[in-house]
Amino acid sequence: AHEHVRRAPIAAGDLITNSYCNSQTGSAAPTLERWADTAFSKDFICTCPQCSGPDATRGVKCAHCADGVVMP
Repeated sequence: AHEHVRRAPIAAGDLITNSYCNSQTGSAAPTLERWADTAFSKDFICTCPQCSGPDATRGVKCAHCADGVVMP
């Protein structure tokens, strides 16, 4: 049986989505880890904006600016 738990109030007309991310790693895990998890457990590769965009876990501090991060 599936149980869905809301994390915030839901109003009429709100879009409700389901995360396929592993509960241990969550959506903060590296893209390749999320892809491997969904490929193994759900039999697909996710192409949502977070999974198909830059991998925020692979950024490195920019050597030329104080606040910058360089993404691969």
